Amino acid sequence: ALGDEYASHAAVDRVSRTALLSVSCAATWTCFVVVYFVGLAGFVSRDVEAISLNGVDVLAKLLYAAALGSSHASVLSPERALRRLLVYEREATTLRRRFLRYVMHEVRVPLNAVRLGLSAISSYVKSQPSDPVRVQSG
Repeated sequence: ALGDEYASHAAVDRVSRTALLSVSCAATWTCFVVVYFVGLAGFVSRDVEAISLNGVDVLAKLLYAAALGSSHASVLSPERALRRLLVYEREATTLRRRFLRYVMHEVRVPLNAVRLGLSAISSYVKSQPSDPVRVQSG
């Protein structure tokens, strides 16, 4: 269930990053066209048009870099999550082993005492004569 939830969350993230990249592409390409036609129509000087095109170019590159960087970071994040899970699993294994050692020690020591007591009783019974002891009443 947890893996399914993680997979659906990752899919939503992937879709939202794709949408962000698509919107930023459309917006920056629209800005390029608008600046070009504003300059072509003569509403602004060539210098303003050049500065505007450079500004739109920088903005586009920043948006693309942000979207691609976010995508790249998300690709790496499952690896980090798996590494964390591996560390947690190793810690859990260590704690499980420590617990089992403790429990086995606490169980083994009394059982060994019982076993030794039973073997002592058994050897005592074997060393006694086979006639049952009769108790005489007074």
